[in-house]
Amino acid sequence: MHQITTLETETPKKTNKYSIRSLALPRITLVRFEKSPYHSGINEHTSNVPKRYNRQYYKIQQSAKERDLISDKDVYASLSNNHEEPYLDRKPKDLVGDEAYKSYYHTFKNIKRILEQNQFENIANSVQTNLIQRADKLKILPCKMGLIKLKGDKNSISIQNQKFGDKYVEVLSEGLRTLPAIQDFNFNHNRIKEHGASQLFPLISKQARTIEFQTNSIGQKGLEPILQCLPLQTCKQI
Repeated sequence: MHQITTLETETPKKTNKYSIRSLALPRITLVRFEKSPYHSGINEHTSNVPKRYNRQYYKIQQSAKERDLISDKDVYASLSNNHEEPYLDRKPKDLVGDEAYKSYYHTFKNIKRILEQNQFENIANSVQTNLIQRADKLKILPCKMGLIKLKGDKNSISIQNQKFGDKYVEVLSEGLRTLPAIQDFNFNHNRIKEHGASQLFPLISKQARTIEFQTNSIGQKGLEPILQCLPLQTCKQI
């Protein structure tokens, strides 16, 4: 009889050098809307939003307001430090010479800004501004109308042989409103009629010495205002 014996050998268990740990997932808070925000007002669902989100939104809004205030201060500082002439029509402008021409074209380029400044600050329009503004309203090309010139006497005006009609005389009338008394006028060989003469002659000062008005169709009605503004018979030349 054979006896069978078994030997049990214990083999050591292999262990890994890496250990496995459980990872904790972050808590996710879901906001559930009862209805779609597209179908009802968003204000109905703000009560379901946690308060911490409202605080974050408030902080964002506050920082945005602070940035806006800083930008406004920067703009104000830049305007205060601007060395450009702030009110162009407050500065005296020449009527004769190169500077007079430069001033006229500078006014023409900046007419919109000048008109806004004058309206906001209650500044009287200069001669240049009145000429350009009136020409723009009448939709005609701006012209210096003999009031602004390179050389000559500032107390005289000469626009002979220019073929100016009543519209340009209306522009001239606007310029004469802001000028000192002009004594000598030369309107020869133009196309001025009764309407233009009735607007122009009341602006002629009683200090006028000569008025030349040949080859114009002013008529009797246009002649009456000029006779009234010249009381001395010795200064009438028509």
